[in-house]
Amino acid sequence: EAECETIVEDQGDESEHEALMRSVAAKFDDYVKLNKKVPPEALASLPFDWSLRMRLAGTNLNRFVLEDCVLPRLGEAARDELARAALRLCATAPWTEPLWRAAQAEGWCADAAPATAPQRRRTLQTRIDLLVGEAFELTRDDVAWITRGPPFAKGFWRVERDLPEPQRRPHRWLDALAR
Repeated sequence: EAECETIVEDQGDESEHEALMRSVAAKFDDYVKLNKKVPPEALASLPFDWSLRMRLAGTNLNRFVLEDCVLPRLGEAARDELARAALRLCATAPWTEPLWRAAQAEGWCADAAPATAPQRRRTLQTRIDLLVGEAFELTRDDVAWITRGPPFAKGFWRVERDLPEPQRRPHRWLDALAR
């Protein structure tokens, strides 16, 4: 028999949330300023993950490795699309509302909203994988090799195992290349 207790999260006051958001944004900006070679939006893509896995070969990921990573230059439209997708995927908590207001006021995501629905999140993740894969100039054959299933130990066959295989992120990336 198990016991459980409902824990109500303390929302704190709005000024604390805004201060925390500014602090997180400042730390992230500091990293981006340190390394202009890697678009921060690309860090969560399967192509970038794969390139890191091939490079690390058993070592640990750290700041020095990230600072040394290079991605091909992205065009302005691709960078903007990656930034909007990253914002929609990451800024989903209530305390990110000021960030949304600022982005909308600046006009670079006027119609967008946080992506909280699972299918919408999967669609954005696939789009990020496509954009970064294009930056790496990966062909459909390359992506098929990268996303192949077991027994390849470093493959992505384990990603989203709760979904049927054709709906998993690696398959979505490969299928999107056929369109």
